[in-house]
Amino acid sequence: MRLGGSYSSGEQEFTGSPSQEYRLAGGDITVRYQDLFRAQYEYAMREEEASTSGEGKVDGQTVEVEGRIWKKPRISLVCRYDTIEHSGSFGESFTERWSWGPAITLGSSVLILNHEHWMFDTSLNNEDVIGFRWAAWF
Repeated sequence: MRLGGSYSSGEQEFTGSPSQEYRLAGGDITVRYQDLFRAQYEYAMREEEASTSGEGKVDGQTVEVEGRIWKKPRISLVCRYDTIEHSGSFGESFTERWSWGPAITLGSSVLILNHEHWMFDTSLNNEDVIGFRWAAWF
């Protein structure tokens, strides 16, 4: 198990503008059992003064669970839920996303195929997306 957190605050100043305070915070926890199972939760937020109309805030969270279903080649099933919420001078919005699909490890890369279901709180309709990602590391 691994647990982490962070907090930062300060002032930012754009040329010719008054300074604005900001605060950042986040935390996460990961639970892993050998190479068979992994669960992770993460929360992050940012608050800042808006130069003309009070404070703005963005925060979000994610929960991800991965379970290995095949050893060689390594294939796992990944399920994820995440949110993001905006509030402040540009209004308020909230978005949720569910995602799931297989992740196939290919040497020093991983191929991810997934289905994503996006839910918006605005007048937009919900969206379904099929994703294809390939990431490599050196």
